[in-house]
Amino acid sequence: MPNARRPMEFGGHHPELLQVIRDEIRDTGPLPFSRFQELCLYHPRYGYYTRGRGIGREGADFWTAPEMNPVFGELVAVQLAEMSSLLGSPGDFQVVELGAGTGSLALAALDAWQREASPLYRERVYGIVEPSSGLRLVQKEMLAVHGDRVCWLEDSPSKAPPGVLLMNEVLDALPVDRVVGRAEGLEEIRVGWRDGDLVEVPFPAGENLVEELRLRLGGGAGGLEPGQEVELRPRLPDFLAAEATRIAAGYILAIDYGDMAADLYRRPRGTAMAYHRHQACEDLLARAGHQDITAHVDFTALSAAAASAGFQEAGMTSQMKFLLALGLAGRIEALESENIPEKDRVIRRLGMTALIKPGGMGEMFKVWIGARGAPAQLRGLRDPFAAF
Repeated sequence: MPNARRPMEFGGHHPELLQVIRDEIRDTGPLPFSRFQELCLYHPRYGYYTRGRGIGREGADFWTAPEMNPVFGELVAVQLAEMSSLLGSPGDFQVVELGAGTGSLALAALDAWQREASPLYRERVYGIVEPSSGLRLVQKEMLAVHGDRVCWLEDSPSKAPPGVLLMNEVLDALPVDRVVGRAEGLEEIRVGWRDGDLVEVPFPAGENLVEELRLRLGGGAGGLEPGQEVELRPRLPDFLAAEATRIAAGYILAIDYGDMAADLYRRPRGTAMAYHRHQACEDLLARAGHQDITAHVDFTALSAAAASAGFQEAGMTSQMKFLLALGLAGRIEALESENIPEKDRVIRRLGMTALIKPGGMGEMFKVWIGARGAPAQLRGLRDPFAAF
């Protein structure tokens, strides 16, 4: 699967990162796509996320829901507060957000608790796990107003507190392996170097990927159709098991785009996509280190990984239903009585409704919640249309 020569707009590949990738290909052969993606996004010095690139600011490559409108974070804060209450309002309750981006979600939640004089607004209630030194600086500047209510976490604590492990658009950026069905069996898509550029290289799929696909397809004898491509995240269970040690009893709250396995693996081609300056790009090997690389989340795999870590699925819903169940409709209506310029009212209303747009973010993004030693009946999982 050779790639056409790529234009060098936007600076092409990150030169130092490209050299790292070339050296590793020279030493080990074509790289699994997950390794290539890991280097592009998370290399300690040159990775896209490590350098704090791309999220919700001038020159950004994509926006997340918290950057679109603070009401998203305010309503997530409503759900977090209910979770604390269901756990008995423990004094050491802690929200642990993985990969907090610019800090917009944390800011909206803490602002809301401060306005409401919530008992949650106290020292170290909001912990952030952020591997990117660049983004950590952005977060600390944005959240400085909340002082010691927010903290940055490194290793898991020796005694984990009760709380919530919060992930907003984190799982989609976990590295994936790419496989494609062939008449003669499963084939892996790796990354090599040829004729002065990165290229896709067909490679016999290892038994680990064959078994992972079998698990994702439900253990049946059927496989992929010839030419059908999918992404797999074999490392998801280990990732979730490690991060789940940061809380004792409590919840996992994951918000991301994706589907259950039955729907996800019905597609004729994969979901992996790159993003650069708000433009989607199907050339995953272009601009290494200068573009985001993501793939849809398999929520069936997430549920299985969470179960292995001791969390049972409490439920899954769309972002639209989640936000409406937590009171978004009332907040949209309240805009009409606010003493603000009409232009500002329209802009804020559009920002709120974009979060629940059918066929857009409202349905593409899902909310998955798992519970460990905690009640599973949650407001955000109720059907807001049940009374109609």
